[in-house]
Amino acid sequence: MKRKVQESLQSDELLDREGDFYTRAAGWDYYRLPLIDPFEASNTTGDLWLISNDLLSSIEGNSGPCGIKSINVDKPYIFVYCEAKDKKDEFGPVLRGQAVLKAWFVINVDTPVIDGFNNEEDYINYLSQRHISRPSLLDIDSVWQEFKETKKLPWVDPVQ
Repeated sequence: MKRKVQESLQSDELLDREGDFYTRAAGWDYYRLPLIDPFEASNTTGDLWLISNDLLSSIEGNSGPCGIKSINVDKPYIFVYCEAKDKKDEFGPVLRGQAVLKAWFVINVDTPVIDGFNNEEDYINYLSQRHISRPSLLDIDSVWQEFKETKKLPWVDPVQ
């Protein structure tokens, strides 16, 4: 009986995959937070959020944001703040091929390009030079908890 229920759940999950991008909070072994389709933040360890860079053209050795602490979305941009636990943290942010303690990222999903900065001043100047409004960055764990419970995201308008 357990196997039959498990197979049924897996079949239902596969059927719902196409239309559930903005409502599915987890996969088989990970948490997920939908950003802008097809971009999502994921977490397999419980405390390490990252955005896969498979779809991103990396600029100057920036990896996909890892160690995400706060995030926001304003189409076509994803705004991310990342932080390493300490200098030895192998899962912290990387800029120009170098591990850094803190980093701010702007992802333009239309291109897709990721730009990264190792200080907030450069991040703010980048936004200003491109006439992009500076967003409030939201604690990713709080956003995910709310999403898990309500299926609502601060950057997605509710369906009317």
